[in-house]
Amino acid sequence: MDKIAFTLPNSSPLTIPNAIPANLKGDFTTSGYAFIQLIIDSLFLLITLTSLIFILVAGIRWITSRGEVETVKKARKQLMYSIIGLIVGTMAFFLVRTLIAILGGDPNFWKLPGSSS
Repeated sequence: MDKIAFTLPNSSPLTIPNAIPANLKGDFTTSGYAFIQLIIDSLFLLITLTSLIFILVAGIRWITSRGEVETVKKARKQLMYSIIGLIVGTMAFFLVRTLIAILGGDPNFWKLPGSSS
């Protein structure tokens, strides 16, 4: 079976891929590192976005507290822990890069999200 059971209007039947995509081919040194890089970059992005969302929520809580002491304390505490989480996540990312360099790897293999070669 080499055809998918449906077709798009005004086109030929779609064929099933018969090979692994080029960026996933190879041994661990190519596809394995790409997979690990994807996981590390995704975790760093998740930590960063989560911390920033909590910082925004804490700021909104503080602004809308209307001077209530307990609400301001809760918002201040949430803001402090969110900033600490952002700092810890960033430090963990750079610690991984440093350990890779110390162990003889290429620290620039894992690039910062959005950076070019």
